Amino acid sequence: MSVLPPRARTQDYGRVMRERLTRRLCTILTAEVNAVLGNCDAILCAPKPGPPPRVADVDEGPWRRQQSITAPFNIGGYLASVVPAGFSSSGLSLAPRFVGHSFEEALLLRVAHACEQATE
Repeated sequence: MSVLPPRARTQDYGRVMRERLTRRLCTILTAEVNAVLGNCDAILCAPKPGPPPRVADVDEGPWRRQQSITAPFNIGGYLASVVPAGFSSSGLSLAPRFVGHSFEEALLLRVAHACEQATE
């Protein structure tokens, strides 16, 4: 008998069960994001962990194998806006992501615009 957690043994589940678990996870993630957005206008996050990748590394490299930290927002269909916000110490551009409520485009654009105006 395996002692690995269920998420490490997805091949042990049938297609229907995997789909049900995936839908349940999407529901939980969406509820969590809704709870956070219930207390603020937008969420500020990086599009990925770590420094921005170089263009030469975009198609290959370990960052492609990492789960995006924006996946919960993508799953829930939330609005997102990315704005330029300066440069890293290595000279690569930084662009934080703002995530907002569905159907609140004007509010999210105001938040993103304020960030853009506050940075060089």
